[in-house]
Amino acid sequence: FATANWGGAVFGNLVSLKKFLILLAPFAPHLAEELHQSIINYQLSIINKSQKNKIKKQFQSIFQEKWPKYDVELVKDDIIDLVIQVNGKLRDTIKVSSDIPEEDAKKIALESKKIQKWTEGKEIKKIIFVKGKLINVVV
Repeated sequence: FATANWGGAVFGNLVSLKKFLILLAPFAPHLAEELHQSIINYQLSIINKSQKNKIKKQFQSIFQEKWPKYDVELVKDDIIDLVIQVNGKLRDTIKVSSDIPEEDAKKIALESKKIQKWTEGKEIKKIIFVKGKLINVVV
C-alpha cells in the first residue's frame, strides 16, 4: 500500500480514501485504523524531514478525526426521470436536466409521441408541472 504508484492524483485519492475510512471505522474499526496508519506512513515517506516532525506531533487515531460534513450539492442528480401523465395516468417518462425550466419541460412532454397519442384531437385544459417530479396533462 505505502509503495503503490498512484501517479499525480495521490493526494486527491488519499483525501477521498481518508473520508471513506472515517465512515468505515464504526463498522470495521481495526481495518480502518490499520489503513489509516498506512496512509499516514505513505504521506510521511514522500515529504521532507521538517514536515515529518510536525505531522508526527499532530497524529491522531482515526477515531479522533472529524466526521465528514454532509454536502447537499454532491447528492443532487443532474439528470432526472420526469413522469408524464395524461389525466392522472402514467403515460411516459423522459430523462431531462434536473433544473429544466417549466416551459421547456411542457414543450418536450407535448412533443412526445406517446403523449400525442393520448391528447390527439382533444382539447388540453390544463398542464400541471411539479418541478423535478412530473407533468400532468389534463384533457
